[in-house]
Amino acid sequence: MDAKLNEFLLEIGSTIGEAVREIAETMLFVPIGAGEVSLGPCGMEMAHGAWIALDGGIIARFHLIATEASALRLAGALLGDSREAWDEELGDAFGEVANMIAGGMVTRFEDRSHGSVGMTPPTRVTPGEPFPEHDASAVVIVHQTFTLEGDPFAAEILFPLDFALTKAGA
Repeated sequence: MDAKLNEFLLEIGSTIGEAVREIAETMLFVPIGAGEVSLGPCGMEMAHGAWIALDGGIIARFHLIATEASALRLAGALLGDSREAWDEELGDAFGEVANMIAGGMVTRFEDRSHGSVGMTPPTRVTPGEPFPEHDASAVVIVHQTFTLEGDPFAAEILFPLDFALTKAGA
């Protein structure tokens, strides 16, 4: 992989981690553990997910991926209560957590001179209704995994390969 592209992707990876930690610690008031930033899809089995498209200075798609337990904890933390079973209100809260993380990433992208970045509203997904398909040969994916009370979740961002190469100056 080109060194400039790798540098750009590592910058993106640090942005993911910063935004997730900020939302977890300052908005949800939950401690999280963070894994390493890696290239490629997270490969985690999803019970709940949400995606947000970014456009403008950054063209990408952000994914928040969670197990049942971590989704309950993330959404419950936003609502301020603990629940044992998934419901529509938790689903909305999970989408809002994804929106908050993506917003934190957008702020960082704009602060780092990537220009103005727009966001779509979050779209929730489940294993029966997966994320939109993409051509694996035409995208580059950066992800980071996290834990919340021992339960995993992940954040990943997908870029069109031609955009990532251009943005990196590669």
